[in-house]
Formats: sequence, structure tokens, C-alpha cells
Amino acid sequence: GQPCNECHAAKPVTRHAGLGQPRDCTKCHEGAVKLRMDILGQFRAPSHHVQGVPITNRHCYACHWEATPEGLIDPQYHEGFNSRDHSSVPNAPVDLVLWGPGARPAQYELGVTAVTFTANKIGSAEERGEVAKVTEMCLACHSDDNNDTDPFGDSKTPRQYAWDRSSIASRYSDPGTTPWGKYPSAPGGAPKAVTKAFSAHGNAVANAGGWSATGPWDDFRKFDRAGEDYALPNTRTGAVNVQCYDCHNSHGSKTVGVTSSYMTFDGTYNGGNLKETQAGRGGYTSTYRAQAGTGALNPYAVGAAQCFDCHLTEARGTRPPGYPTGFATPWGYNTTFGATAPILGYRDSPRFADAARGNIERFPYKVNSPFKGGHLKASSPLGTPAAWQLNGLCTGCHDPHGVSPSLGADREYAVPLLRSTWLTSPYKEDAAPPDAYGSYANTTTNAWGKYRANQNDLYRSRLNVQAGYWLDRNTFGAGSFVAEGDALFGGLCLVCHPKETLVDGAPRNTAWKGLDRVHEAVKGWGANLEHQFTCSKCHQAHVSALPRLMRTNCLDYNHRGRKASGGQAWMADRESSAAHGYGNHMGYPNADLLGNRNTAEAANTCHFNAPGNSGTWPSRNLWNVVTPW
Repeated sequence: GQPCNECHAAKPVTRHAGLGQPRDCTKCHEGAVKLRMDILGQFRAPSHHVQGVPITNRHCYACHWEATPEGLIDPQYHEGFNSRDHSSVPNAPVDLVLWGPGARPAQYELGVTAVTFTANKIGSAEERGEVAKVTEMCLACHSDDNNDTDPFGDSKTPRQYAWDRSSIASRYSDPGTTPWGKYPSAPGGAPKAVTKAFSAHGNAVANAGGWSATGPWDDFRKFDRAGEDYALPNTRTGAVNVQCYDCHNSHGSKTVGVTSSYMTFDGTYNGGNLKETQAGRGGYTSTYRAQAGTGALNPYAVGAAQCFDCHLTEARGTRPPGYPTGFATPWGYNTTFGATAPILGYRDSPRFADAARGNIERFPYKVNSPFKGGHLKASSPLGTPAAWQLNGLCTGCHDPHGVSPSLGADREYAVPLLRSTWLTSPYKEDAAPPDAYGSYANTTTNAWGKYRANQNDLYRSRLNVQAGYWLDRNTFGAGSFVAEGDALFGGLCLVCHPKETLVDGAPRNTAWKGLDRVHEAVKGWGANLEHQFTCSKCHQAHVSALPRLMRTNCLDYNHRGRKASGGQAWMADRESSAAHGYGNHMGYPNADLLGNRNTAEAANTCHFNAPGNSGTWPSRNLWNVVTPW
């Protein structure tokens, strides 16, 4: 009545003829056998493959040729121990089953119904070929052919928890691509002319990404770093796909916490069999288990931690920040997958924490505003709570397996790996304009200055570009806007933040700078004839130094001159207003987009005289109560 390892603690392979029966799977794999993983321990872990019923020998037959239908050793394939002649082959490969449509095949045919996997090749030059074999097995079962198959007899099907009811194979194996930026030819836009794959992990060679810390020289401005506004480098140039076994365990995972956006059979969010390794077991030399982030700004669950650990760790065997001693990643974005920079968005901070982030490298004046919040923790309570809670996970918005075929032709708006549609911003990054009181002639110092009547057009056209703010008019041209409607440029946003929670449907009937009035600048949401913005014009997805995930405060005159503070709006009476042909003060920013050549622009701009806008100059030119800092 005692388990074998009560006496045989080291679990040697020994003769079992005296037991009078062939060895069965669950007795031998109760605990670690030599360098093998503790299989039954994984099946009893918080996340495991067979659900809601006790694990039995017969379950092993579904995935392994080493087992008979009764779950006993099949000596023809079980090299680790042959129950007939008691021979043993250490570190032998396992023979995995490739399911056919609706059924487990009965005949072994290597490459057709079977594939082998050798665990001790993990970490070697042969690793990628080996783990790709595991993907073959996974996708054979998680395919359209087996969407409604019950492989383990536990009343669970491969698409039981699929948010879109499609198979993993239909997303991961999709070879399609699409341009990331949809407006590469917009005269003043950010082209973002890189290719995104519908399956960024399964088709990595076709999936480009990155942003530039350097940029072009413009003879009328100081050298600026390019960010996402100009040609983008591809820092994800590896030709190595992310395989199922990189992110998931086969039998179960001892990772504890919120790992899945769906609820499992036991009422928890601990599904997905996320990667968990033990040093010296299953071919791995390091112990790894994702750890939740507990930072006050943007706490994240263990499911998101695994994404961060892979995207931000350059070399395998590295201990992520804050992890226990002895923990190290089993992969690295460079040493395993060939990427040359962290998989990190231009406006992101590592792990979405209050740390150095890309746009500070381009506009240093922004550094003095610490991050206010992120998508995993709002900067302040929302007036209308989001309809869906992310629960600390990336998978509320992203599907790591690929873009869903359920989106049909709209899939081109669901990159990178989004669960619905979104248009990345075609507008360049907003920044405060240069100081108006410097010397016009000294163009290389970025000290913008006095208006020169004899150079009206030259000065006006260049200042138009350099004023720092990017609207529809100077991005697409006067009277031109994005072609997409909100269902395409913000379908993902509207899942959680429906239109009716942001605007009341009656144009210009609410207070200036308020929630309703601001969102009437969204295309199709109001009577604004000048601005017809996308969600991405004003908001960034992950984390922001401004409240409400805002990405712009372009009319905050406190930063004129690209100063951390102390900037002033342009008051023309500091100069000779008569010589300049202007009135008492100039609009902010003074780019003269409306062509008010001989008038006081501030008195003619849309904001200054808009219905319901009261106050004094220059605060009347501001457009919201959220972004000024």
C-alpha cells in the first residue's frame, strides 16, 4: 500500500518482474524519474491539461505512443524502460501523437501520426528543431479539425476556452501580413512602413518592429531623435519562431496566480499551463516560474510577467528583476529568438513601470512628469467603469497565438496580435513648440524667434511643421481625414469603453474641456469639422506620463520652448506688433494653420471663440482639464 519511492527514494530503473504485471504510467511517473519532470506533480498543479477528473493511465495514451490504450507501457516505443527485457535507454526521446480529424490514430507512422521529442536537447543547437516538433503535436489537436473533440474524456474540447471560438492553429499558422501604418503617404504623417504578421510568434520572420533613437537632420531644427515618426529599424530580425513549448508546459504548470483571461473548470483564472521549469529536469538548466509584479503604478499578474520576462530579457539564464535567487529565464529575446532589442513599444517603459522610456530620449523635457498610470491601473477612478477588467493580464487585449480569423477582412487592423481592431496613430508625436523669443537666424540651436516680415511665407511654412502639434490639417492636408470609422480605428477600445459612455450624442451642448466635448473630436462622434481623430491620436495603449493614458498635451504653454516648466504663450506685444502686422497676442502654438496672416490668431482660432469656452487668454486655447502639467 506504499508508493515505490517510500523505499526507492532515488527512483532507479529496476526489475519489476516480481510485481507480476507491466508497469503503468502513473506509478512510475509519480515524482521525477532520473532527469524527467515530475509528471504527476504537474498534473496536480494549479493549471493542468486533464481537467475536472482524476488523472489515470488511460489519459497518457491520448498524447504518447509509449502508452497502450489501457495506459500500460508499450515496449515498442517506451525506450526509457522496457518491461519485457528490463532494458533502459537514458534520455531517450518520447514519441508524441499527431491527432487526425476527430480521432487519435491507431498506427504509428513517423512524420504522419507521430513525432519524436528529445528533452535533453533543450539549450543545445538542436533546441529549436526539437521544440518545433512539440508544436506539431499541439496544433494537430488544437486545430479546426478537432475544435469539438474531447481527447481526454474530461468533457473539455480544444476550443472550450477560446474567446473567438476558433482554433489555436487557425491563428498561429496564419501566414498573412499587413502594413502596420495605413497612411505611409500622408504628407505630414508618420508612415510606420513596417510589415506586421498576423501571427507574430508563428511567423516571426515576417514580423518587423522597432523604433529609432536617432533621426534625420532638418536644417530648420535641432537634431531630433526619430522615435516612430520616420523610417523604422527592424530590431526583431530573428528567423526563429516562438513555439508552443516555449510558453507552455505539456502536462501542467506549478505557476501560481492569474495566468489566463478565461475562467477554468474550477472557477479560477489559472489556465494555460504557462511555462514552468526545474533545473536539471526535462532538459532545462534553470528554474523558472513567472512572478507577479506588485508595483503601485501598474501591478501585473503572472500571466503578464511571462510576457515581460521573454520580451525584455536578452539572454537565457538571466534572473528577471525582483525574482527569487536561483530563478532564471529559459529563453532570451536575443539568444533564443534573434531579436536585437527588447520587444518594447516606443512609449512603453520596461514592465510598464515608472522608469526610463523611449519618448524621453527624444524630448527630454517630458522626463519631469512621472508616470501617472497604465492600462492595468487607472490614474484615477473612471467616471464609468470599464466594461471588461484586464485582471492584470496582457491577454485581455492581445492574443499571443495570432489574429483571430473571426475578424475577417478587418484582421489588418488587429496587429500586433490584437483581439479586435485598432489603427496605430498616423500622426507624428506632439511636442511643445520652440521658444518664440530667440533668434530667427540661429536655426541650428532650435531657438525660434522673431517674425520677419520679409520672409513671411518661408518662416510661416517651416514654423507650421515645427510648431509641435499634429492635427488632421497638417498631417493629411486641409479637409482630409482618416478614412476609417470608429469600428476599425478603435474597435478594441469600444469593447471596454462604449461610445455612449464618452459622448451624449448632442454636439456642443456640454462644457468646454469636458469629457463629452473633448470626445466630439473623435471621427463621427460630433460636429467638429476641423478634427476627426482616431483613438490613437490622443491615447497610448500601455502606460503614460499623463492621466487617462493620454499621449499629448500639445497646447500646454507651460512647456513652450520644450521646457520642463516656465514656458509662456507668444505675446506679440513683447515685440513691435505694428511691424509684425499682428494684434496684441498670437495663438498658441503660433503655426498659423488657419491662414490668419494679418489677424491676431488667438482671437480667430476655433478654441478661443468656441461655444461654451470662457476665460482669459491664454487658458482659453487649452482643450482639456486632464493633460496640463
